[in-house]
Amino acid sequence: MTVASGSEHTPHPDPTRMGLSVGEGEEGSPVLWGHWDGRRLAAERIGVERILLAASPSGRRLPTVDTGQWSLALHRTQDGSVLRELDAQGTVPGHPGSTGEDRIHWDHDAASSTRTP
Repeated sequence: MTVASGSEHTPHPDPTRMGLSVGEGEEGSPVLWGHWDGRRLAAERIGVERILLAASPSGRRLPTVDTGQWSLALHRTQDGSVLRELDAQGTVPGHPGSTGEDRIHWDHDAASSTRTP
C-alpha cells in the first residue's frame, strides 16, 4: 500500500534486515522494517510520518525523526516500539539568526566583509 518514490533504504548490520522510509517528508509516509528469512520477505511498519535515520551499530535500535523534524525517537528493532522520545523544542537551542518565525535571515554582506582574501 505504498509508492517508493523518494524513498531511502537503511542498512542493518545483519544483511537479512533492511529499513525503508517511504516518500520521506510526505503526509502518511511510513517507515518499514523488513526481514528476509531465505524464503519469505516480511515487513512491518514501525512508524507513520517518520523518517528512519539509521540502525545502531549493534542493530538493536533505530532512530527516527518525524517529518517536521520536531522530535527524535529511538525504537527497538525487534518490535518497533518507542523506547525514548526527545522533543526538539526546548531541547535544542534556536539558531541565533532566527526571527522566531521558523526562518533564518542571513546577512550576506556582513559575512562577506569579514572574509580575508
